[in-house]
Amino acid sequence: MARRKGFEPLTPRFEVCCSGFRPAHVLYCVVILTILEDLLKQDKIVADSTVKIARSSFGMGVRAGAPKPDTSSADAFKRSLLAVKSIVITDPATGGVSGVHFVSVLQRLDIADES
Repeated sequence: MARRKGFEPLTPRFEVCCSGFRPAHVLYCVVILTILEDLLKQDKIVADSTVKIARSSFGMGVRAGAPKPDTSSADAFKRSLLAVKSIVITDPATGGVSGVHFVSVLQRLDIADES
């Protein structure tokens, strides 16, 4: 995934927190909640210091001419997802919130392993 230039100075600090977490070198750790919870379990951050600082909107759209998905119920949404040839999401391995969240939706719909 390409990084925009404006984010490059922050990248090394973020990667220190997420991959080679060194508490002595990190004052603040701003990450998605799943990573934060993992760091809490490892006692790498102080439990009463955590705070949710953002809320993320999540949406979807379709290509021109494609049928709109039925989102009237979980079952209808599941059928819509299973009926399409491909779905594009942010790679969850990057920690992108929308990709991580969508994988959890697929798991709850019991279709995460469908291809």
